[in-house]
Amino acid sequence: MHCLKSLAATAREHDSQLAFSLHLNVDRAPLKAGVRRLAEFGVLRIEERCHMISSILVLFTMSCLPLFSFHVPENKGLISLRRDPASVFRSVLQMWESGNLSQFNEIIAGDDAGHVASGMRDREGLRARIQAFHKLYPDIHFNIEDQFGQGDKLVTRMRALGTNSDTGAKTELMGINISRIVKGKLAEEWATWEPIAAR
Repeated sequence: MHCLKSLAATAREHDSQLAFSLHLNVDRAPLKAGVRRLAEFGVLRIEERCHMISSILVLFTMSCLPLFSFHVPENKGLISLRRDPASVFRSVLQMWESGNLSQFNEIIAGDDAGHVASGMRDREGLRARIQAFHKLYPDIHFNIEDQFGQGDKLVTRMRALGTNSDTGAKTELMGINISRIVKGKLAEEWATWEPIAAR
């Protein structure tokens, strides 16, 4: 009996201090009412007291639920799917195919570095190369034949088929590309291509 009264008195005394220190924006009315009942009906049987205490704990738990709520943007999952390494690499290939650089800044990192046969190529060098390549092969199409990744690196074996705009000849290439993709952007790549002999 004494223990139950002490519990009620302590709850009333420290309720405002607890709310201020934790900045809880919850409704304590049900909890206060339960504590008052606990103090007023101290003559209840043990079973009834336990039931009342359980009810108070349930009310308290429900009143604290807002503390654990959080907001997840509706399209967060879709963004993650679009930014996975394979999708980013496919977007890069689409730029090479179409010559459309509208997504260049979104998928190419500011410090992008390319290791190619002609030497090192920076971000602006990549932009210029995509434009020149598409002009030479306006109908180029890439076909991914094998692809696997580990960590932030993605390895792709592919073929490309297009028409040389200068000669009108069909050209087929095979290539290996190792791309390092960080935070949804191409940050570095190693690429090698060679023509496939006419059959």
